[in-house]
Amino acid sequence: MISFSRKKTQKKFFLLFAIAFFHIIGIVMSSCNDRALHDRHFFPEGEIKFNDWKYWLWFFTWYSAWTSLITIPWTVYKIFSLYKKKNNYNNYSEQLTDLIVTQANLISGVIFCFGGFMLGKPHRPMATYPILGNVKPIYVWVFFNIFWHVLAPGTVFYYFRKYCQINKLLKKKLTFIGYSFNQVFYTFYVLIRPEIKMINYHSKLRGPRPYNYPSDYPYAPFFWIMGKFSSKTEEKSENKGLFFWHNWPDWLKFLFWFSSTIVLTYVILIITFNFLIKIKIKQKSQN
Repeated sequence: MISFSRKKTQKKFFLLFAIAFFHIIGIVMSSCNDRALHDRHFFPEGEIKFNDWKYWLWFFTWYSAWTSLITIPWTVYKIFSLYKKKNNYNNYSEQLTDLIVTQANLISGVIFCFGGFMLGKPHRPMATYPILGNVKPIYVWVFFNIFWHVLAPGTVFYYFRKYCQINKLLKKKLTFIGYSFNQVFYTFYVLIRPEIKMINYHSKLRGPRPYNYPSDYPYAPFFWIMGKFSSKTEEKSENKGLFFWHNWPDWLKFLFWFSSTIVLTYVILIITFNFLIKIKIKQKSQN
């Protein structure tokens, strides 16, 4: 029994270590990709500085990076918990956290694999990367996305399916806050960050080197919530009323897009939560 328990603990350790490693590789390679592909737009000096904390505050507004930000501490906690005499699997908050982290990884992986692979494909023939030198961006892009959007969420899902428990979640009905805690916190972080001037890139480049990176928000709905255009195409089509309700008052734009975003997000959360819970229930019934 002791030998079996020790082997199980070792398996959990290596799996959690792999999850953290995959996410760290994703963060490192993605930031290097930023530096290589956006060298002409990010700073007046012409390159990203990794020791600038403002860059990282912007970097973690992207959902995949945000998912890594909550997943890596989760793996560290789970690893330390392996060697405690008493585990917390009967604790409601830990089971809910397991579910939230798994859900975030699932959303990040599925959305990217079904859309991001096509939309985010780099088109520059060559770029200069830290350490690697001159490399075709497509190679780096494929490499880090396999780690970040396939292996990382895949191993989290496997860990949840094999080792996490949901018995307390089934006994206590989930509230709106329980469902949407992570997404609500993420949404407010993304919206508030550009409004705090000391942590935002507010000295925008003009003239022959137009400022187009980094944008204030990672995704179009956040621009619309704040009454802003998300692209030059929307701005040019303002008088035609395309892509954006430009003639609405700012308060109505905020109300419409914020409500729409929250409702759509909540629907996605309910679907993914129920999917993960059904996976565990089905697994339990088969054992």
